[in-house]
Amino acid sequence: MATREEVGKHGQALQTAGQKKAPPEELCKLFKAFLSAETKMIKSLQENSATCGVPPDVLKQVKDGHSKASDVGKKVCDAAAQGPRPAGPSLSDALGATPTVPDPSSATKKGQSTFDTLTGSPLTTR
Repeated sequence: MATREEVGKHGQALQTAGQKKAPPEELCKLFKAFLSAETKMIKSLQENSATCGVPPDVLKQVKDGHSKASDVGKKVCDAAAQGPRPAGPSLSDALGATPTVPDPSSATKKGQSTFDTLTGSPLTTR
């Protein structure tokens, strides 16, 4: 059945995009294509259920799966429509502190730093 293969192809593309953490906009497009293919498959199953011998419970399961996929697709597309979320506060904002960078002009005297080992051990007192 060609529609079944199409649904499988779109489902695989969705799964791959989900594993790659694709943006919601891309996922929304993939969901729309998947749901469209799945709708075609459901229509085909309904039209040919008597001819192909498709049990009614299988048709019900496919419809239930389609409704769940539609709900997820709607949520993904709603998230894509909202755009990116604003960034939250940084740690310094949350703590109420302002980040400061040390002033190089107020550094200690030359030859007095911990890493100045030309004159001896940095652990000895002068």
